[in-house]
Amino acid sequence: MAEPDTLLAYNIYNSYNKDVVGYLVCVAQSDRDPDMQGYAVRLSAFVANVCIAILITWSEEEVRSSVNLVLLQVYTILLATAISLIRHNLSIADAHFTLTITISPLGVYFVYSLYRFVRKRPNHLYARLGTSRSSKVIIAILTTIMLAWWIVFDLLIYFSNIFKGEDCNVTFAGWLLYSIIESMLTLSYAFLLIPVLPIFWIIYFIRHFKDIRNEYKRHKAKPRDTWRVFSWVQRGYLAVKLFIIAQWDVIALSHRWLFFLFIFIFYVSWGSSLILWAVDTRVWYYELLLAALGTNPGNSKSELPAQSFDPLGYGQLLAIAVIIEPLYAVLRLAFFRRREIGRWLFLQLPKSLWHGIVFILTGKRNPWKTIREKRLLGESKDGLDFGEVPISRRSSGVYEEKWSNEDLELGKTAQVIFPRTG
Repeated sequence: MAEPDTLLAYNIYNSYNKDVVGYLVCVAQSDRDPDMQGYAVRLSAFVANVCIAILITWSEEEVRSSVNLVLLQVYTILLATAISLIRHNLSIADAHFTLTITISPLGVYFVYSLYRFVRKRPNHLYARLGTSRSSKVIIAILTTIMLAWWIVFDLLIYFSNIFKGEDCNVTFAGWLLYSIIESMLTLSYAFLLIPVLPIFWIIYFIRHFKDIRNEYKRHKAKPRDTWRVFSWVQRGYLAVKLFIIAQWDVIALSHRWLFFLFIFIFYVSWGSSLILWAVDTRVWYYELLLAALGTNPGNSKSELPAQSFDPLGYGQLLAIAVIIEPLYAVLRLAFFRRREIGRWLFLQLPKSLWHGIVFILTGKRNPWKTIREKRLLGESKDGLDFGEVPISRRSSGVYEEKWSNEDLELGKTAQVIFPRTG
């Protein structure tokens, strides 16, 4: 741990309100285990997450092994963290990092897929897990435990005093300052892309207004049970819900690039929270603390802590082994689908971009008409196709997939294990 009398930031800390900056200073000076926060660990986790997301989306093979790999990685970290907590051998910085590295885009997607699975809704992930009933239930149970651990562990960080040699008492002001700085860090490389989503969503909403209205009427015409009491509440709720669904059906299905931009922003934000641009996070957090306290880091070069770990040490090299299998699978997938990728890059992508520009400027070449015609013809195509990305052409798509009788029976089993709440 860095000694307070050797770091300028900790010396000037006393001149600030401890209730406000105390928690930030405590986290910044906390020990960071290189086997947990080392650069190779962070980078390998990010690369493995991206590779497995690609396999889940584009591979035509079962993705059960890839999902198991992600859960194995998450549970290894959670188990090691639990053991360290029991032994009071976990620092507050490592505790925060545990949540950061496990609450990944894929982890959030697993939770979303669990929600759809419990409600007996078709979803892409569980349709790709194969025909084994037990494997789907096991994945659902493991995802539920993972979600519960996230919640419990987040509460332990702020409301317990079980960390190694540290007394990081948090106040509301201290938590607020830390959360603001952490949010700025997470969105530091994505803040220019985030406004693109609402801007183009509004543009497409205006252009597709008639399509959205017709889709809303189609959803509203479906038969459903009416509440005997408070029927006006149901009507208001359904009006909002169906209007949102109609927008999603029309805009998200017609303009896939918005959906993939959202995923890209999610991964960029997660990569920023992992601080992938810094080899030694201890030095980086020190400079961040100086900046937060209003001190120029350039004036305190002599106070910087020495590099605290070997970036090519044993633990770091061992972490690299995690990415070998998913990286090889992605390279293999790219090789066998090189012709489709080439057609998409040089034919479909330019055509799609041109049609998108024409539609925004003139309203012509409406992609929703093509989707609606295919739906009326009863064609079963992958929900992420239509010439926007080189996606899998499996018959079971993200939005149009049909559930087999076995899957429906499995959904009933899930209802027993996870009771439906609404």
